[in-house]
Amino acid sequence: MEKNKYKYWVDLIKAGQIKISTKCLSMRLSCTKEMRAICNGACCRGHNSVMLPTYADGEEVIQDVEKYVEDRKVKFDKDGNCKMIEYCIKDGAGRPIECKLAPLGFNKSGRLITKRWAWFRPCPAYGKGEPIYISMKDCLIETFGEEIYKTICWMVENNIQDYVKSNTK
Repeated sequence: MEKNKYKYWVDLIKAGQIKISTKCLSMRLSCTKEMRAICNGACCRGHNSVMLPTYADGEEVIQDVEKYVEDRKVKFDKDGNCKMIEYCIKDGAGRPIECKLAPLGFNKSGRLITKRWAWFRPCPAYGKGEPIYISMKDCLIETFGEEIYKTICWMVENNIQDYVKSNTK
């Protein structure tokens, strides 16, 4: 099976090798469940070649989403729309790492960023609410854990792009 890059980078961050874009994580983008109901999942429409969410090894495909997944990859329709959109707007549990983090993602060097398409699409959440590292707190904690989330907050607040956690106490 092809290695899941998101899982690889998530594991690196969990191990304490944290690379972020403070500019991206400081932008105001209130991507909440309520906001996704308003935008109707615009970020997940019409670009299946840009993002092909894949469940990583060990990441459970729950029964509610099995019909949207084939070979551990999320299915898209002929127009490039994710087939899980309606489910994700209503619930969202059981999404792969890429979807849980969206509109956050990783660039080629593994730096945690806000994906460019989130800036350019007509997004009702853009420029609203709290900075994305705060509005996505629950997702970031679910993905990386409380300690790493606190480190990410400290990094953003102090404009620190790279951090390696010391294993000594």
